[in-house]
Amino acid sequence: MTFLSSSFWAQNTVVQDCDNNINRTQVSSKSAQVTGCASTNNLLAPYASNNSQRGIMFDVQGITAITIMCFDANLDAGTSNVVIYTKAGTHVGFEVTPAAWTLVGTAINLVSAGTNLPTYIPVAVNISIAAGATQAFYITRTTVGGPTTAYTNGVAVGNIYASDANLRIREGTGKDYSFGANFTPRKFNGRIYYNIGVLPIELTAFTVSYSNNLNLLKWTTVKEIDSDYFLIEKSSNATNFSELVKIKGAGNSNQSIDYSYKDDFLSNGVTYYRLKTVSYSGKVDISNIIAVDNKTVDKVLIKTLNMLGQTVESGHSGVVFSYYSDGTIIKKVNK
Repeated sequence: MTFLSSSFWAQNTVVQDCDNNINRTQVSSKSAQVTGCASTNNLLAPYASNNSQRGIMFDVQGITAITIMCFDANLDAGTSNVVIYTKAGTHVGFEVTPAAWTLVGTAINLVSAGTNLPTYIPVAVNISIAAGATQAFYITRTTVGGPTTAYTNGVAVGNIYASDANLRIREGTGKDYSFGANFTPRKFNGRIYYNIGVLPIELTAFTVSYSNNLNLLKWTTVKEIDSDYFLIEKSSNATNFSELVKIKGAGNSNQSIDYSYKDDFLSNGVTYYRLKTVSYSGKVDISNIIAVDNKTVDKVLIKTLNMLGQTVESGHSGVVFSYYSDGTIIKKVNK
């Protein structure tokens, strides 16, 4: 983990953790900043923890049009999955309503840098906020009784406590996992990385499923501005990706559009995919990585038929249809 600045001051005090009923040694980091995702701007919500719970909900208001790219957060020591949810508008009134929220992504087995130190959450957020609009976020660890998310007691939910010329962060709500008890008011501790302007393509879903010897990829956009094309990339190790296919975008659209692609060139093991969205100007945004398990399932050949529906040997020359115990039918051309 690389730090852009190593100069910081620390002050130790013992405070009572109201949400978890434990004593906390508070270490306030003034200027330590971890390298996050690529962005042109960032806003710090000070690391000054005196409390914690599994997660926290808070609102971000765009003063100008912005796109949230990723987050650093204040995570107590330990390893856990970290999940980010979002919804348009405020979180207030939706604290215990999972259906109102959209899953942005999950960081698997994320190791915290420790209390009051920035931990980068490797989830591509890519959420656009129009000027004057509000977007809610819910960042939470997924453990029950394990490591927590550190934050600071506030004054009133909705109060502005961090801002710059482009966005405001408002006091929010501490949360038990998941969508559990509320603890208010609480201040998110972390850093928001963002770009000026909105994404040319707003992606709401990107999924993959396996069926009938192929992987079906689906994605949905609710807005496209100067959308040139989509690029699906594929990997066997979630690190080294290669281009699979390029699919034309809609250009400009304010309607929901569903896309899909069938990948029938499969290998035995886990297959990883990511989606790049490319605008006419060359701007590229990358989705979170999704995966599907393509490990071979044992199946038994039941019968082989020729074009006339007659039973033949599996090696019979010409076009044959092989019927397997798992219900799949594979067409082959034997020479």
